[in-house]
Amino acid sequence: MARMAITASSLPLELLTIIFTFLHTRKRKNWRERRSPPLDVVAPSQVCHRWRVASLGAQHLWSGWLPLLSSDWTHICLTRCRSIPFDVLWDYPLISSNLEYRLAAHLVYPHMKRVGALIMPLRVLPEFNPVPMLIELRTGLSLVPAPNLTNLVIVLSGAHPAAPGSDPGDMFPLEKCIGSPTTFNLLELSLTRMAINLVDSRGLFSANLRSLSLINCHLWNDVDEMIETLQVVPMLEFFQHRLEEPFRSQEGMFTPSRSTKHPLRCVQLPHLRLLHLSGDSTFTINITMFSYLAFPSNATLRLKESVRSDPVLLEDIEIFIQMGREAFKEHFALAITHGECFDALAVEDQVVVVAPALTDESLSFAETKIFSAPMCHLSDDFELNVLEIEGEEVPADSRPGHDLLMDMVLRLPIFSGVKRLTLRGNFETYTVPFFQYFQNITTLVIDAGDNIFCWDLLTGLLRELQMEDPDLELLRRIKRIIGPYPPAHELYGDSLVELFLGQLADAALAYWGDDLEVFGLSGFVHDRDEGDGISSMLGEKLGYHRIRCWSMVEDEDGQGMVSDEDSSGDDSDGFEDGDW
Repeated sequence: MARMAITASSLPLELLTIIFTFLHTRKRKNWRERRSPPLDVVAPSQVCHRWRVASLGAQHLWSGWLPLLSSDWTHICLTRCRSIPFDVLWDYPLISSNLEYRLAAHLVYPHMKRVGALIMPLRVLPEFNPVPMLIELRTGLSLVPAPNLTNLVIVLSGAHPAAPGSDPGDMFPLEKCIGSPTTFNLLELSLTRMAINLVDSRGLFSANLRSLSLINCHLWNDVDEMIETLQVVPMLEFFQHRLEEPFRSQEGMFTPSRSTKHPLRCVQLPHLRLLHLSGDSTFTINITMFSYLAFPSNATLRLKESVRSDPVLLEDIEIFIQMGREAFKEHFALAITHGECFDALAVEDQVVVVAPALTDESLSFAETKIFSAPMCHLSDDFELNVLEIEGEEVPADSRPGHDLLMDMVLRLPIFSGVKRLTLRGNFETYTVPFFQYFQNITTLVIDAGDNIFCWDLLTGLLRELQMEDPDLELLRRIKRIIGPYPPAHELYGDSLVELFLGQLADAALAYWGDDLEVFGLSGFVHDRDEGDGISSMLGEKLGYHRIRCWSMVEDEDGQGMVSDEDSSGDDSDGFEDGDW
């Protein structure tokens, strides 16, 4: 039998539809690119009759981000997706400046009942006031409700729509954008700079809501309103809340406190996979919101504080530290019961991070040598930022408030098994008491960037540890020290680098002796005048079998890659995976 040739025109309709969908999806992700006509959909339909049948039969290909820049093509797309929901993007400045686009927008209003996603970027310019357009949309929604609407995104940027010369920190009433919704069945809701009246906007928070993002929004006045709002969205999977200045300090904003009506962790969110709370001076807000949410301990948890946040008085946050301590203990109770622990941790002065993927690139090779045990009840993506306490700025001798904040999480049993500790930021904050949290560290990673003085501070720390009570066993299990190769000092060149590393080598050998297995430098530069001399000096002091240098070299494509330089001359890499 003669072999039949397979051409593009003979592909099955189902396969053609999949191909067209793939091409369309890649274009569809960038909803700011609206074509007239939509070439990624129209072009395949004009190749041949079979392709046209496949294209016209796939209604979802014609349902993306209407209106288009042409009223004719907007009408064509509306007629070719008659029986499925379509997505709407209202570009308000374009509606004001482009008559054709505005005519196309008017074609969409009668079909609002079929809208599946509604995106409204309100970018307010001095010469443009979108209020008349918002009135048109509200009228359209009120006349033709949108029962199929599952995704609503409203983003305000620039000045206040009602007063173009106003403060960019002002919010805009949500009901002026969409009226008072009563029939929405949303799965995703994302609002930016919206003032939301809970009485008029209850319809937004459906029981099926999966994703909620509130950025610089005013939604609830007190903790009880927050609790009662989130209790009606038990299917929530993603929740983001961010509040920045100047929105944080506006009158009437959410005042965090402990509820007198509800116990901690009373909002049941069993499907939540990501909780991201952040902003300026929002520590008390973040802790309050986290403390009343009950969700799986293996969900991604990020409680972030902006670097712009001001120092606070300890007495102003003590109640929230206690609240957080109780909530963290209950949140991780299942992991604690099963004996699970984090293997790797990165710490900065005001940040605690469990996220190996965020490790600095200069340490990427060393980090790949470390394997974490699988965890069922813990996530490898955890981040907590804490406030700076007034009067305890580094290098204060006593920092009781900061210690209380760190105790809130680091005293939990899930951190007792940390084997790899990465130190970042200001190394003056790492004193002897700090290391009492970590009794099982085997690998110490110094992520100091260009700060060569961190090596001198580490030397001082080791000398101080030698004078401590031997029974404390602080850092006694260390087998590996890994850090970036220090840059030459601008005044003293490599002589200062050699001095600091030499002193550290002496202190390390005195403290750990034969237990020290690896002293590694990443980002090693061979062509520096003293580079090989420094590695030789370290080899003579510590033994060449302990020295590891990883240098960045370029491959044939000019891309950076890591080269492992084993100073011992042994072909093995010197690492035993099970020890990491």
